Amino acid sequence: MALDLNKILKEISPSQGEQKHLDKVTSSFLAKIKSYLTKLKASAVLGCSVGKGTWLAGNHDIDVFVQFKDDKDISETLEKILKKNFKKVERIHGSRDYFRIKFENCSFEIVPVLKIKTITEAKNVTDCSVFHINWVKNNSDNKLKDEIRLVKQFCKASRVYGAETYIKGFSGYVLEILTIYFGSFNKFLKGISNIKENTTIDISKHQGALDRNKLSPIILIDPVQGNRNAAAALSIEKFNKLKEISNHYLKSSSHDFFKIKKKNPVELKKKFDIVLEIKAQEGKDDVVGTKILKAFEFIQEKINKEGFEVKEANWQFDSPTFAWLSVKHKEVPKEFIHLGPPLAVEAHVKAFKKKYKNTFEKHNRVAVKLKRKNYKIKDFTKAIIKDEYVKEKVKNIKLL
Repeated sequence: MALDLNKILKEISPSQGEQKHLDKVTSSFLAKIKSYLTKLKASAVLGCSVGKGTWLAGNHDIDVFVQFKDDKDISETLEKILKKNFKKVERIHGSRDYFRIKFENCSFEIVPVLKIKTITEAKNVTDCSVFHINWVKNNSDNKLKDEIRLVKQFCKASRVYGAETYIKGFSGYVLEILTIYFGSFNKFLKGISNIKENTTIDISKHQGALDRNKLSPIILIDPVQGNRNAAAALSIEKFNKLKEISNHYLKSSSHDFFKIKKKNPVELKKKFDIVLEIKAQEGKDDVVGTKILKAFEFIQEKINKEGFEVKEANWQFDSPTFAWLSVKHKEVPKEFIHLGPPLAVEAHVKAFKKKYKNTFEKHNRVAVKLKRKNYKIKDFTKAIIKDEYVKEKVKNIKLL
């Protein structure tokens, strides 16, 4: 029996009631700052998937781009406007500072940009955002926007959605470009499953000089910025993962490919040697997620260095976050050889021999056999997660 994509589309698309509610909230939000913007000859544009009409049900995160006629102190100017209208305004530092506000159970990110007529006038990467919005709107009808929704949900469920540093996957804009390029959800999957690494896709035929520092598994020329690789954040891991899952779907499609499943710690403990429960620090997802990633990479590095050898490792950024791994050796020898300085460096060799008893020579160095404090993987992991480097990256971490 063929999979009914219309049924899935109905599940993931905003209902008329949800759309009406969001329209009301955004209109109310913009009305609160409209008079101030009018005085400054500035204007506001709805961004992200809401502005493009490609948003998924339940996603009430809204970007608003406030366009100013010049870029002098526009973050400060916007902050003053927002603070006059809202009680709590969070300033977020970036290439140009922007703001986050909770309003009517929705999260608004308000970004100050320069109002420009051509891409070449941009003074900051965010100045091009309105061009991205308009390109997607102008190159997709309602049917194609539904196809984009299917692609986004598929990629969310596959955990390859998001260009943040801790994900290194496909951004919403990249998925919109690719769906428009291939023409539909099914064609997107066929195209991705067959695409070769280092392929260049230039949908607007810019054929310009690409920034060679921004390469990735596929080169997706931004349709409105000919020198920009829109997929620059994409990792080879997430690229290959989507190719693999797309192939599986094409061979045997099912509703499960669209379900976002949270990892169950009980099931994880049955399959993996180490399962960690991590609580993130407060802050922007991209920042705290990157800190968790660095902590987990540090743990893996130490496990490998000790000789346990990580075979498989992964993690899932949720609340709480779970990280898991399997090793080749659950135990390592109770003793290990600690190499000291080269024999030629007599002063250092003397100091080494003074510190340790029963030294010997190995590979033209002085050496000694030492006992490990922790030779079992779980005991070793318990010790490593107490390291200051790990503790400063997360709010809390424990071995399950």
